[in-house]
Amino acid sequence: MRTGSTPDAELYDLSQQHFEMADRLVLQAEQDSNHKLISFILVYFFILFLSIIIFLIVNKRNQRKLETAISTDKLTGLLNRAGFEPAAANLLRQQAKSKFVIVAFDIDNFKMINDSIGYVQGDQLLCALASALKNWKDGNYLCARLDADDFVLLAETDEALIPELQDILEHTTKAQVFLEPFGGVGFTYGAYQTQNNAELIKTVMDKAKMAHKAAKAAADKSLVWYDGQLLEKLTQERKLKEQLQHALVNEEFELYLQPRVELSNLRIVGAEALVRWELPGQGILYPDSFIPLFEENGSIADLDFYMLKKVCVYLHNRQEQGQELFPISVNFSRVTLYYRAFYETFHSIIDQYAIPHDCIEIEVTESAFNDIADIVLQMLNKLDEEGFPIAMDDFGSGYSNMNLLGSLPLRIIKLDKVFLQDADIHDRVKGIIICAVELAHPAESIR
Repeated sequence: MRTGSTPDAELYDLSQQHFEMADRLVLQAEQDSNHKLISFILVYFFILFLSIIIFLIVNKRNQRKLETAISTDKLTGLLNRAGFEPAAANLLRQQAKSKFVIVAFDIDNFKMINDSIGYVQGDQLLCALASALKNWKDGNYLCARLDADDFVLLAETDEALIPELQDILEHTTKAQVFLEPFGGVGFTYGAYQTQNNAELIKTVMDKAKMAHKAAKAAADKSLVWYDGQLLEKLTQERKLKEQLQHALVNEEFELYLQPRVELSNLRIVGAEALVRWELPGQGILYPDSFIPLFEENGSIADLDFYMLKKVCVYLHNRQEQGQELFPISVNFSRVTLYYRAFYETFHSIIDQYAIPHDCIEIEVTESAFNDIADIVLQMLNKLDEEGFPIAMDDFGSGYSNMNLLGSLPLRIIKLDKVFLQDADIHDRVKGIIICAVELAHPAESIR
């Protein structure tokens, strides 16, 4: 352009070529930039997608672990209540045409085992039982540990089911060397056969637990089935529970006296107060049928003081008629002894009828004295000092603690008949009785 040697047309063409090259460079730069941006976005979303997948997998795994932890008993590895209920409901729903049996069972005196040999060995026993149950057999069955030593099993109906269950549990306990001092460990079972797999699992479990509770209450049974007979019994108990307070108000509980006779001259020297429920329309009910109901609903103290008042009225009437008085023993439950106002309530009844203190014997079963609180012991000592004889009933019926004889303010000890059954046959039993008498020498009488 400076020299003028290049034609204008050629210069124009060259300038156009340069513009086109510049445009291509800008376009190429834009395309490269777009490609980089798209690549970055793709990589970003790929990493994001991959992270989400990994998060979901890890979260799912953690959720399964959490669900397993929530539904599994940590000690034994069996299902717990939270895991058993939905699993059992699902099994019943899937096997709608099959019949199932649910069994609730526990270890007899498991607390004593824990207290005697320690919780470590107790846990070892629970784990051994759980392992045996998990590896028991093939087929549709579930087992769970609900609480402490309470287990539940759901399995298809089979006549050999419970005998096999009993055998495997017995075999497992016999294999535990540390249980040898106990001479064997027993189990108590409550069972229910489902009638309809559409029943709520909570209802099914409740029926098995009610049967188990009935078996625990029955001294001569280790297995109870939930059936029409048990339902009738439970229904009767429920009706009786509803009438307890009404019966107290209407004084339907009657006083019966069991005399104590001096064998040398056949003279009545005392009596024991017995209670009978004269239920309108049903006749006379014995204590075994209603005392546990009072203990269960927490109103046993009402019945105990009711009977004390009945005894005081009887003695007061004899006193008014100029008849000779004699001591009468009145039973008090452990719950009543721990009643906060026991001392005041007891004295208010005695003082109301002006009964001589030596005519009322405070009778308590041996088991009630075990682990007795200091405050209760102090109260009994005070009553003893006031002239009320303290009597221990059923001595020898359980694990008798000879130390009790020396530490309690006992004037009367009643040996249980079970303790005396073999006295004439075995000299050892007779020697134990003599030993008990010697230890109880401070007591005024032994019957």
